[in-house]
Formats: sequence, C-alpha cells, structure tokens
Amino acid sequence: MLRGWARLELGELEAGLADIRSSIRALERTGTRIWMQFSHYLLARALAADHQWAKAAEIVDRLMTEIKAAGGRWYEAEVMRLRGDILRGQHGPVSEIEACYEAAIATARRQGARLWEFRAMESLAMLREAGTGRTTGAKQKPSVKI
Repeated sequence: MLRGWARLELGELEAGLADIRSSIRALERTGTRIWMQFSHYLLARALAADHQWAKAAEIVDRLMTEIKAAGGRWYEAEVMRLRGDILRGQHGPVSEIEACYEAAIATARRQGARLWEFRAMESLAMLREAGTGRTTGAKQKPSVKI
C-alpha cells in the first residue's frame, strides 16, 4: 500500500495503481479491515489521477458512508477534498465543488488537522482562481505552520 502511495505521488500512475490494487487484495485475503478504507481512498486518488472519474466517485461516496457509520475520521477532510477534485474533473457545478472544499476545511479545522485544512484551502483557492481568470498566487504554496 505504501509503495503504491509513493508511486502515485511520484507520478508513476500505472505502477501505483497496480500496487494499491494488490494491497487491497492482500488485505481482503487476510481479513484485516484496519487499512482497508485508507487503501480504497488511495485507489480513488489513483483513479482520479487517471481520469477515471466515475469509478473514483463511486469509491469516495462509499467511503464517506463508511466513515460516517464506522469511523476513519482522521482523513475524512481529505476524502471530502478528493470528492471536490473528482467533481471538478467531471466539470461538475462550481457550487458543489466549493461545498466539498468548504466542508473539508471545516472538518479539518474541527479536528485540528492543519495539513488537510491547508490542502482543502489550496484546492478552493485554485478553483476560485480558475473561475475568475485572475492570479491570486494559489499555485504558489505559502508557508504554513503545522
């Protein structure tokens, strides 16, 4: 799972997808559930990076239901942000995309999760910048105390 995540971050999409899928199969075989949700989150990220929007959205929607029912809240804000990214990739309504990012920011603030808050704020700023055609500096990552 971690190798797949690293490969995804390095832009090695095919290898990352293969590693993540392999990790999910291995977790299923062992019956463990502790990393299953996070592995599916990584799979959704990889599918979104591969522009497989519908598959990624399906996984994220299921994850949000599971998180609300059974936990996994430590990365809840990041899943909400990913949902916004997927909607953006699908050219969804800007108001829905903004709502995802704003919910991610609010959740991260409530949890004190500064990294997830920053990522969601950055996504929201980039969305708004793209909508106005103005440069607000959102593409440059400001320094943030975490």
